[in-house]
Amino acid sequence: MVAGREFLFQLLASCAIGLGLWYLIWRWGAGINLEAPLYSAIVAAAETAAWIGLVLFTFNLWADRPVKVQPLPRARRELHLEGEGPISVDVFVTTCDEEPELVRLSLRDARRLRRPAGVRVRVHCLDDGNRPAMARVAREEGAGYITRTDNAGFKAGNIKNALLRTTGDFVVICDADTRLFPSFLEHTLGHFRDPRLAFVQTPHWFYDIPPDRPLEERLAESFPRLGRAVRHLPARLRRWRGGGDPFGVDGGMFSDVILRQRNRHGAAFCCGAASIHRRRALLEGAFAACRNEAGRVLAGLPLTRPGRALRHRGRLLCLRPLEPFRFHVSEDIFSSIDLHETGWRSLLHPWIESRMLSPQELASWAAQRRKYAGGSMDIAINDRPLGRYGLPLWHKLHYASTFWSYFLAPATLVLLMAPVFTLTTGISPVGVDARVFLLHLLPFLLVNEAALLVGSWGHNAWAGRLLNIACAPINLGAIVKALRKRRTRFVPTPKLPVGGRSTRVLRPHAAMAAALALAFLPALLRLWQTPLPEAKSALVLNGFWALSNLVALGFALRMGRIRPPEVPTDDRRMPPPRPHDTRAPQKRQPVRTA
Repeated sequence: MVAGREFLFQLLASCAIGLGLWYLIWRWGAGINLEAPLYSAIVAAAETAAWIGLVLFTFNLWADRPVKVQPLPRARRELHLEGEGPISVDVFVTTCDEEPELVRLSLRDARRLRRPAGVRVRVHCLDDGNRPAMARVAREEGAGYITRTDNAGFKAGNIKNALLRTTGDFVVICDADTRLFPSFLEHTLGHFRDPRLAFVQTPHWFYDIPPDRPLEERLAESFPRLGRAVRHLPARLRRWRGGGDPFGVDGGMFSDVILRQRNRHGAAFCCGAASIHRRRALLEGAFAACRNEAGRVLAGLPLTRPGRALRHRGRLLCLRPLEPFRFHVSEDIFSSIDLHETGWRSLLHPWIESRMLSPQELASWAAQRRKYAGGSMDIAINDRPLGRYGLPLWHKLHYASTFWSYFLAPATLVLLMAPVFTLTTGISPVGVDARVFLLHLLPFLLVNEAALLVGSWGHNAWAGRLLNIACAPINLGAIVKALRKRRTRFVPTPKLPVGGRSTRVLRPHAAMAAALALAFLPALLRLWQTPLPEAKSALVLNGFWALSNLVALGFALRMGRIRPPEVPTDDRRMPPPRPHDTRAPQKRQPVRTA
């Protein structure tokens, strides 16, 4: 069943890529509108960029390597550790300005980890705020308390400071709201039987996202009359559920499909929390990053991140401080690149082993997205990891897929606003009849939708598309900032509501939605003056394009009306089953506990 579905996806995705290439060849040849060549070429370039993104996305999703259950280690040598004694694990709970009582819950759950036989666990609170209240909470929960006098490197510097003051063979990284399940170590330590495995990332599950509700109930809440009218629809449509993830942050599609499929090349990247790392890999990766950067200087290549320098034989040799996690706003993905460049592998563990809080309001969501986009674009443009000699080709393609999703922001905005220009001026981006255009485009769109439906393994792939549209202005700002070599500030994402519903971030979306709606007026006036069949077909085609864009922008505008949900207090709530685990985990062996 699983192999058959994977083959079907590969077949449909290959056909979609081929049909897309056929469309682009026609589009750049016979499809250019010679009366407006610049406008037509801009739209065609945006379509080409989207097709390149499709190729990279298909490569990412092409195949899966099922994760086998590994037996728990009995001795250090089974995990390729030197020396004698128990296997030691340090759990780091990082915090800066979060509420101490919120961090208390994470420390308490970390202390509840089941310890397999021969494994010693120490829990540490890493407080970058140096707060007496936080020290008291750590002491009350039986955890170590580690702080420092400055905030150099932000979260990465906080982790480095703790690494230099602890000795664990493995390090578990948690955010202030990361609440580990007791089974975390039982299910992840066995993977490190692979001697080149640097870290294991586990999926992020946001347990505070409200559950989906039926369509009838959601409409009745905002539009009572429309809600009553929906009752006349068939029961299947009335029960259609959705609306539970207001900010589109559910990590199911990302973890279960996008990041999981990278396991076949050992190329999953770290996501900042709920991950366990081999200490030796972190230190070797840091030393290798310094060595590689120095090598680029000696080879006469430009140094993208100059630190202190030493003149050596007429050249400048970088002496950047050792950074087990790069001192960067996106320290997780940056450090993953360093490790992959030096031959280390990584793995996404396919089962949820922790829970955490999602952004509670629009301001928190925007701050998180700016941090993601700004960090990724700074790495891609200013550090150029895809040009690194030591990074394997497959890893480069996986990272290119990640970076390209942000680079698509200008193309996304062009395709969003092109109907405005067309409806207002009557100038079409294609120079042929609408029926000929649809004959070339529709086969690609239909096959691509079928491929995405199969390849998403039951997840709502449309949510990811809507999220990309909502983030397009933020991503464009991140590209401009990276080109100007301005670093993105590290701002911790608020874990609890701060009482703000700032809608400033939605002003571009509101302006685009207004422009799309107003563009229908001159189009209808022009059709009334010259009611030709060609004008009618063009209005229908571009009107449908504009309406679909309005629906997509409506997802972003809806976020401005959302009130922060209540954080659930039911500790018994369990994560949903993994959707494509008919690749189900095998029956686990009995766990040996200390």
